[in-house]
Amino acid sequence: MPTYCIVPGCNEKSRKGRTVSFHAFPVKDSARCKLWIRAIKHPNIGEDAGIEMLKIKTVCSLHFKQEDFKGYLAGMKWTRPTLLETAVPSVFAVAPLEEDEQAGPSHAPTAAKRIRLQNPIASAAGILGSGGQLQDKSTSQDTLSSIVDTGALTLTASSIPLKTGTLHLTSTPVKSLSDQGQPTSCPDTPGTLDSSFSTIGEADESYKPDTTVTPTSTSSSSSEDESTKDWKEKKIIVNESCLMSLFKFCQICGNPVSSKSVFDCGAQRKVKWTCLVGHSGTWSSSPDVRGVAEVNLLSAAAVLFKGGTYTELSDWCKTMQVQMISETTFYEMQKAYLHPAIEDLYQKQRKDILARVYLEQLDGKTLHLAGDGRCDTPGFSAKYCHYTFMLDDTKEILHTELLQSTEAGSSVAMEPLGFKRGMRELQGEGLDIEVLTTDRSSSIRKIMREEFPDVQHEFDIWHTAKGFRKKIQTKGRKKGNEFLGAWSRSIINHMWYACASSKGDTEKVKRTWQSVLHHVCNVHEWKDEDGQTHQCEHAPLTAQELRTRKWMKKDSLVFENLSLLVNDKRLTKDLEQMALFKHTGSLEVFHSALLKYLPKRQGFSFQGMRERGHLAIMEHNENIVKREQATTNTGEPRSNQVYCKRSKQWVLKKIFNPHTYQFIDTLVLSVLDRRRNRNILYKVPTSSLALPQPALPPNIAPVAKPPKDDAVAAFKSRF
Repeated sequence: MPTYCIVPGCNEKSRKGRTVSFHAFPVKDSARCKLWIRAIKHPNIGEDAGIEMLKIKTVCSLHFKQEDFKGYLAGMKWTRPTLLETAVPSVFAVAPLEEDEQAGPSHAPTAAKRIRLQNPIASAAGILGSGGQLQDKSTSQDTLSSIVDTGALTLTASSIPLKTGTLHLTSTPVKSLSDQGQPTSCPDTPGTLDSSFSTIGEADESYKPDTTVTPTSTSSSSSEDESTKDWKEKKIIVNESCLMSLFKFCQICGNPVSSKSVFDCGAQRKVKWTCLVGHSGTWSSSPDVRGVAEVNLLSAAAVLFKGGTYTELSDWCKTMQVQMISETTFYEMQKAYLHPAIEDLYQKQRKDILARVYLEQLDGKTLHLAGDGRCDTPGFSAKYCHYTFMLDDTKEILHTELLQSTEAGSSVAMEPLGFKRGMRELQGEGLDIEVLTTDRSSSIRKIMREEFPDVQHEFDIWHTAKGFRKKIQTKGRKKGNEFLGAWSRSIINHMWYACASSKGDTEKVKRTWQSVLHHVCNVHEWKDEDGQTHQCEHAPLTAQELRTRKWMKKDSLVFENLSLLVNDKRLTKDLEQMALFKHTGSLEVFHSALLKYLPKRQGFSFQGMRERGHLAIMEHNENIVKREQATTNTGEPRSNQVYCKRSKQWVLKKIFNPHTYQFIDTLVLSVLDRRRNRNILYKVPTSSLALPQPALPPNIAPVAKPPKDDAVAAFKSRF
């Protein structure tokens, strides 16, 4: 059964071979449905019409503009056009029927009340003379425009062979048309586009780009398009030959294109074309944001916000022969738009965490922090150091300090200085720190003892256990101490147990730790110097365990060496500051993840180090709290077995859900907003973040750089 259009005066119905589509009323959107009813003005359909009646009514595609559709032709295969969610019928070349007339299939077509070509291709060809020139511009031009406006002509350029008087249309969307058949004026002046920018709209006088033009009868224009489209729209890599094949024929009349111009603006291409008849238009592969190609901003943002570098992007693009922004443009965008966006979001999130912690303190909750430093390179040649403070309960990063070695005088002095600055900053913001956990650094101990005596200083058991394991392994390599290596894992586990079971009791943690000297000798119950009886807290050992375990003898060399390690005075004293069972393992995990944004093989400026560190913190804080263990389709927790080379055993590790990156969406929107802000200018220092004052030297050399000519003259090669 054919489908009919209910617009008064329209006799369209579904027929084989016709390209007209029919669209049902948007009954699920009552407001838009009323707009359709008002536009159609059917005498028998009012705004109070029932849904059941409207469900069976349709409107043909001739009553919609081309921009109302999502669907286009894909090569030679027809695809059904789909209306946008905001589309409303607006093309009516027929006056509404009188009230006594009835619309529908039962009525024969009346006299022509509009110009509508049943065979648009043949009819359009009829108004063209030889060479594709319009014969009667007074009527034929209007007729041809009506065909294009109603969407009747939607054939691809390759679907019809080129002949005199035949239309050849492309599926490339029309960017702009000239009503008088003259070339559309280009708002750009040749020489104002470089690999990333075009000067459209209000000019940014601070930016003077270089021109990258391909002059073959190929050059481009640019049109200002402060696009409201979602920046997350899918992007597709296209071969240049495939793209330019769409500009062989006019987008309006189908005649061959006589000239076209191409401008390559970074990752954006713009094409201006003119056909034999005189129609012209401009096409752009990406919208502009106040004269800057959106795709160029997004490319720079995507690289930085995901922890990449321009070198990686450039190498990939060169391998793939993909057009991309230059290195200079990338870093200028980074200074003007990317870094300020990162800083703003980081400071906002940090203030939110500080406000929450402050309110928790008002409710009586104590504040426990963990702190640790991380240098950009190992050894004594580090240039930068991040000192980070983490909340002990939620594992969120609360504060970080970045230092350059020239501020501290040496690489090893950066961590204590960063710690001191961070503590003063947090206390200056009104936080009352009760417990702080760090490693056993002697310089940090001194600062805590002299400048922050009211804060309880705890030592990290993770670092302590790691150092003790190395001492055991070193002793175990000596002759006669082979048993010591076999006991290494058990002794380290016992250290963790002693701290975890003490519950803040400093005497208990020392007593439990030293009990390992009885256990290794197969003595599980003993008396101390005061005559009190103690015993191991493990379950009774089986006969097989007693038989297979390599027990020590108290008069042996291996036991003597172990006693020296266990009873070390400094370790025994430090155990008192490990009774609360605090460790910085989560901070070490964060420092490992920091390598994604700050690889140690790559050098960065001070501002680059700072903002990349903030990116790592935002990713960590977003995922550390809510990230859960992944589950199977049946709801069972997922895990994986991994072989540990150190213990030579298979261990079970949890599999967590992938990281989320919601903060990146916020950053990208902030970058686009900054570009739209006419007060923020490209390459103007006031648009970038302020550097630390006094200004830090660009390198850490203790002497000034000599003139290059002197260095060349003094250079001598060994070869």
